[in-house]
Amino acid sequence: MPREMTDQAHEVLYPLTGAQRNVWFHQKIDLTATPYNAGQHILIEGKLDIQRLDFIQQKLIEDTEILGIRFVELDHEPYQAFFAVSPSALSQWDLRKDLNPELASEKLLSAQQHLHFDLEKGPLFRFGLIRIEDERWIWFWFYHHIIMDGAGVASMLTRLVESYRSNTLVPSEVALSWSQAVQEDNNYRQSPQWKDDSEYWRQTLDGILTPASLTSHPPTIGDLQTCETTSIELERIDFDRIASWGKQHNLSLYPCFAAAVAAYLSRMTGEKDLCLGCPTDGRNRKTRATPGMLTNILSLRIQISSDENLLAIARQFSIQLKQALRHRQYPLGEIVKQRLTQNLSEPFSVLVNLESFDHHADFGTAQGTLYTRASEPVADLQLFIFDRRDNGSVELRLAYNSRRYSAKQANTHLIKISQLIQLLASSGEQSIATLSILDHAQRATVLKDSCGPLVDLSVQPQSLPALFAAQVAASPDNPALIFELSADSSSSMRYDE
Repeated sequence: MPREMTDQAHEVLYPLTGAQRNVWFHQKIDLTATPYNAGQHILIEGKLDIQRLDFIQQKLIEDTEILGIRFVELDHEPYQAFFAVSPSALSQWDLRKDLNPELASEKLLSAQQHLHFDLEKGPLFRFGLIRIEDERWIWFWFYHHIIMDGAGVASMLTRLVESYRSNTLVPSEVALSWSQAVQEDNNYRQSPQWKDDSEYWRQTLDGILTPASLTSHPPTIGDLQTCETTSIELERIDFDRIASWGKQHNLSLYPCFAAAVAAYLSRMTGEKDLCLGCPTDGRNRKTRATPGMLTNILSLRIQISSDENLLAIARQFSIQLKQALRHRQYPLGEIVKQRLTQNLSEPFSVLVNLESFDHHADFGTAQGTLYTRASEPVADLQLFIFDRRDNGSVELRLAYNSRRYSAKQANTHLIKISQLIQLLASSGEQSIATLSILDHAQRATVLKDSCGPLVDLSVQPQSLPALFAAQVAASPDNPALIFELSADSSSSMRYDE
């Protein structure tokens, strides 16, 4: 419940949501680390009214409660306090005279993303506009992940673009403000549903010990390493084929992609009891559009046998996903905390994140495309599928922990996973044990490394009788057979006997 501060400010404090608590305690390990600095940028082409954009942006900031929060700690417990936001003018950079405006803009974006956010002082966001050509711009915003998740981002950016076109801040469609959403989350914690969800996850994840991983390098507890990424493009025609194949079998897209990742993980590790992480909004109908941090990660557990096919695996994920979504508000952090009491880690190492939404931004006289930048620490691997719904290719982006994988290893895994993804529509009903994962060169290397010395079979006897005869000739007096006569005595026979 809300709590009043004891200092002179007398600000009302609110507890953190489950999603915020996960980020808070992880960030506390190193307050200077920046892997939780998330953000997006929009590449805009056309005539852009900078004054209008600046005006709308400031009005949006003033009207978005979550952008005014700060964090404090009382009695070792974190709280969030709400302050009025005082927006400043839009920061601008003009790189048109730079020898390479594209490269310079990327360096600037990277530098802005990794500037430190002070959780106690704020603000926990920053906006900016980069001009790279006369009618080509990059608008960006970065924020600490503790204040915003994907659903909140979508809500805010939609309102920004619509307000720009209308030249006035359009009314908010959110049912609950952030402070109300926090109280809603706190009410859930006190409800019978919380206990039911806790029991569901306890039973579902019972028996999972060490999650399957594609690396032998152990994880570092509390690792705040900024993730690295590698990407390849999936052609739209292949993506559409997968979507049609899934629809034919009453499957949504997510179980299809999860099946390919799980099949690869099983083939490479030999594990049959697998669990993948599935990011979700962690929201209910009231909080669906509220800007803020409520996201959660579901644990989807399936069983795989060697004779199973991709279709059967996808169906398992579909069933598990439907069941898990009924319990999506229960924080992963609570599951991890309970597992730690048994000296167990998170139930999964690999996550699959499907982001399928319209990335187009219509500014009227200018058009933009939204891009999501890498964010969040990644303990092992996370596969992103970015479907921008623009009839173009779909980005497969693998975020990886560089302490555990080299760039070459991560890229190899991504290529192999993408190959399995492309086999969904054509070979989805074929046993995964028969699917080709290694290419010709890799298969030749494995065969070469696994071969013993070359033996001339025409010279040395290789049948069992011939080998036995050779041993008799070499050591006729040695024991060839030892057998037990009773519990206290035994006897033997020599080779020559």
